[in-house]
Amino acid sequence: MKGVTVRVTPGGQQEMLCLPVDYVSGFLFGISTLRVKEEIRERLILYQHECYKVLSEAFQEGRLTTDPAFDDLLETDSPAAQAYKMLRAMMKLAQNQLLLEARMGTVEGRIDSTETRLETIEAQLGSGDRYVSQSQAMQLSQTVKAIALELGKQTKRNEFGGVYGELYRRYEITSYKQLPASKFEAAMAWLVEWYVSLTGESPF
Repeated sequence: MKGVTVRVTPGGQQEMLCLPVDYVSGFLFGISTLRVKEEIRERLILYQHECYKVLSEAFQEGRLTTDPAFDDLLETDSPAAQAYKMLRAMMKLAQNQLLLEARMGTVEGRIDSTETRLETIEAQLGSGDRYVSQSQAMQLSQTVKAIALELGKQTKRNEFGGVYGELYRRYEITSYKQLPASKFEAAMAWLVEWYVSLTGESPF
């Protein structure tokens, strides 16, 4: 704390105690969470928890040390200094990778959630039976895959695109999820018949 003179209106110049900016983090770190308002308590606890982690990492990585010559030692080309700097760089890379993976996981989760909501909205547009339900779409997909696998055994090629293409051309759609619900039974009967012609047995 140190005293400074500030100009306020009204009142003119007044002496006030101020905390240097460099000390703010330490000041917040030492506040008792029981003495703050309920609405900011959770954020203060999180802040203090992160302070512990930052201090621990700083000491472990050598950013904080009581030896004033440590940085000078790192500037040397000794094997120990090189190994230390290499290990520190590897730790930093691993930390960045973990953070990146966490962010990517969050983004992928948001994308999956968005796709699910879009499918729900599409299914609800217009009449209630505009498109097949998620359960019906899954049945279509499983049957198409079964046919493609059996065809692949005969042709030794990947037949998934071909089977889906036949379904799309037959019903003039661009996705099996866009099949009108009113045509689901007919589409399933056609796919099952195709599978039976290949194997002599029902797919289900």
